[in-house]
Amino acid sequence: HFRSSTAPRENASGILQTWSATSTRGAAWGLRTLAHAACITPDSDSTLRTEFLTAYAANINRHHADYVAGSNSTLGWMQPYTNYYASVSQNAGAGSTATSIVLPGGTDSTDDYYNKVFSNGTRWTVTIGGQTRDVVDWVGATKTATVSQAFSATTANQPSVLRSNHWYEGAWQQDFYTAALGYSVCLGLSLDSATLAKQAEFFAWKAKSVVGRFGGLGASEYLYRDAASYNVAVAESDSWASWYSDWGKIWTDTRIYNPYGNALKEIGDGSLRGSISATAFWGNLQPALAYAVRFGVNGADAAVSRMKSAPNWAAVLVPDFNANPVWAVRAATP
Repeated sequence: HFRSSTAPRENASGILQTWSATSTRGAAWGLRTLAHAACITPDSDSTLRTEFLTAYAANINRHHADYVAGSNSTLGWMQPYTNYYASVSQNAGAGSTATSIVLPGGTDSTDDYYNKVFSNGTRWTVTIGGQTRDVVDWVGATKTATVSQAFSATTANQPSVLRSNHWYEGAWQQDFYTAALGYSVCLGLSLDSATLAKQAEFFAWKAKSVVGRFGGLGASEYLYRDAASYNVAVAESDSWASWYSDWGKIWTDTRIYNPYGNALKEIGDGSLRGSISATAFWGNLQPALAYAVRFGVNGADAAVSRMKSAPNWAAVLVPDFNANPVWAVRAATP
């Protein structure tokens, strides 16, 4: 628990923050290891055992204050270290004009990659000389953005910022954290009653991030067929603010960059979409979902039922889990 630098660690408190260089998955693994250490240290080694338990309790209290009691995402997303669609800063290319901006460095070569329209009606933007314009077209071969309104400022060779104004996170990293927290709860650490209550509330909040991805066709739901998308839209801002409160919008903005098959919100034959493999993201989310069921998180049983009703669950995933059982887990009886 001393992996992080001093400020996010809060000195000797040993806080593991998902938004520090530890990363979401690193914080998850650190919390799990800290819980392990607290669990297996003999009672007779009271100094070390107390240190581990105190650090674990500090993590629970900090995250409960920030995410459960504080103003934050209501859907179980912890603040990530990395935005998968973060802003790209560079000098615009020499060939840039008032309406065509060449952005050669760190950008994607796929046509139309940056002229997406998000669920809130916003687009990627380019800022040059204090002026901001929407991107309405993107030519990948030349890495050129066409903007909605001409810049009056000089564009060629000038500092520019391309930004999505949204935050995307690896859902699989958040699932690691949910699973690590659920596992830690199961260890039954010797914590005071107030911390135990906060631990339960924190887990119930955190598990929303996996359970919420198993909805139906409703406008405010995230379709279960796409629950294992590599990355997921988590905020309608590229600063940690303006969090989504609607799973339907999350699905819509997630599908922009995860268009498995077609981009339609439909049940079809009910098959799960994405990489249908026990060693990919449908496997990775199983422990998080299993702990959500074990601890009675609202909607968790329905989520499992929807997942297992998919024809490629029994036909593809179950045999693959038998051959590759690392993630082949289900909820235990409490």
